[in-house]
Formats: sequence, C-alpha cells, structure tokens
Amino acid sequence: MKNFYVIGLFLFSINSFCQNVLSGEWFLHYIEVDGVEQYSTIPNSVNYINFEDDNSFNGAVCDNGYGGTYFVESDITLSIPSFAAFTGGCEYPAEIQNFLLPYFSILDDPMSSGDIFSYNIEDQNGNEILILTTNENNSAHYGRSPLPENRLPGTWYLHSIVTNGMEELNEFNPTAYISFNLSQGFSGALNFEGTAICNDFFGEYYLEGLDAIRSVYLNQTQIFCNTTEEDIYESSYWSTFQNTDPESNVIMTYNVEGTGNDESLMLTNQNGDYSTYQRQVLSIAENNDQGQIIKLLQNPVKSTLILSNLETIGSTLRYEIYTIDGKLISQVSNLTNATIDVGLFNPGMYIL
Repeated sequence: MKNFYVIGLFLFSINSFCQNVLSGEWFLHYIEVDGVEQYSTIPNSVNYINFEDDNSFNGAVCDNGYGGTYFVESDITLSIPSFAAFTGGCEYPAEIQNFLLPYFSILDDPMSSGDIFSYNIEDQNGNEILILTTNENNSAHYGRSPLPENRLPGTWYLHSIVTNGMEELNEFNPTAYISFNLSQGFSGALNFEGTAICNDFFGEYYLEGLDAIRSVYLNQTQIFCNTTEEDIYESSYWSTFQNTDPESNVIMTYNVEGTGNDESLMLTNQNGDYSTYQRQVLSIAENNDQGQIIKLLQNPVKSTLILSNLETIGSTLRYEIYTIDGKLISQVSNLTNATIDVGLFNPGMYIL
C-alpha cells in the first residue's frame, strides 16, 4: 500500500506540474505547415490560446473563437480530445486561407492518432515559447508576449535607392510609391502595387517572418521615360526587386522605424541592394528646385545636344559623357554655351 501511494503521488505531481506550466494565455506567433512558416497579416495580440486549469482551453484567431478540452499525458505530450470553432471570419480573405484554416487543421488534425501532440516550452531571451507539434510534424508556435504589430501595410513614397553600394536620391518623381495591401491576389498571396518613375507595377507577396517578405512575382508597364536619366534610374530601382537567382522568389527583408508620418521603410534584397521610403511625399527641398534642373530640349539627337535652364544656374558648369558600359568619352570643365557637339559619336545610348 505504501508503494502504491508513493507512485500515485509521483504521477499526480508530474501531471499537475505540466498543467501549471501550460496554463495561462499564449499568443500565437506563427504556424508551420508542410515545412513552410506562415505568419498572420494582422496584429498578433488578437491571436491567442488560453489553457485553463480545469482542462479546458479557449482562444481566438481574427473573429473566430474556438475551444475544447486538453489533458497533459506526460512532460512532453498532451491530448486534445475535443475541439470546436465558432462562427466567424477574417477581415482579409488571404488571412482565412493562409493562416486561419491551416491553424485550425493543426489543433484538429485528422491524421493525428488520438489527437496527441508533443509540446516543448523553452526560454528565448526571457520570453517563454511554446511549440505544439502534430504527428504530421506541423506545428503552432506561441509566446507569452504578443508579436509586434505588422507595420508594413500601407503606402510608402520612394526616397532613394542603393545599388552596388551607391545611393541615388529620387530626383525624378516625388510621388513614386509602393503600397502593401492586405487583399488577396490571384495566387492567394497578398497584393502590392505602386508607381516608379514612369511605370506602374504590381505583384503579390507573403510575410516571411517578422522582418521579411517573399515576392511571388513583379509585373510592370513598359513605357519609356522622357529622359535617359529617368530610364536608368528606374532600371536601377527594378533591380532592387531582384536577386542573384532570377528563377526563384525574391526574399526581401524590411525594417520600419519611426512613428506616424515620420515612419521610414527600408527594403533590402538578397544582393544587399535596397530602397528607402517614407510615409510622406518627397518635399520640393528634398527633391530638387525645378528651376535648377538642366533639361535637354531634344532627346534623342543626331549631332547637337541643346540644353535649357542654363541661365538659372548662374555658375560655371562641367560635363562628362559616358558610354552605357561606363567608359568616359568626352568631358569639358567650363561649359560656355548651351550646346554640346555629339556628331562624331557612334549611334547608341550615352550618359551625360
């Protein structure tokens, strides 16, 4: 009899300990289904599960409440014999298909024998992390603290691009923008759209963790800009949406700093090139005084470049002309008139 009570007390203490470790509210961080991590597009504070000490649990994702019963089977396994989700939905259709339904399939896994889950609780930088894993190796990841709000959605205005370590300010189109939407595209991902210097563009993306997106594709219109400089700048801008493998999806990290109208966004591709944006349109002071811009009166030309607005500069100017591959072919350190002779150049594209 003594041995029986000792063993019974020992088993009871393990069960009680496990339930105390699980009990309380956990915020859903992300799910992993078929080896792919999937994040919510909405603030994660509304995605949670709460384990009660009476062996019941409840939670919510979007406007969907759910609940059921659970039992701790050992210090690494638990069972969920009953699960039910209440009527509701998500504001964004993509949230339903990409996050809500896959999450519910984890908690109510039809392939899981007896609805047995393995669980693991670990400490990450002072924050408890809970991982529930099914027999199919799909998992839900929670933390005691919610994830920060997703600050990427909305409209951002292009300020500069950096390619090969060289920064170039957007001096061509102060209203160039990119907008990350929460509406669902044709492929089931989220939509993004925008305007570059002369062309519009659109595509779809997935959230790829807390600070990255996976661009499924990018399409743009094919309109020539008014000047070669604009075409070159826009081509450099498109390159920031590419990586070393053009056949693969583009992974871009993003960083949002500041608050409100002072928020800034940096999008960086896998090559290290990036573009910077702000919530505000470029001001005239940041962009360029339009009276200070030297323009070509005719482009393309056959023999003579004619420049305008030289009288507004009021200072000595120099120019350099390069081939498209970067070879210097002409330079003048003191421009005395509004014309440049290019009659001896071979037909082609040049940079002034």
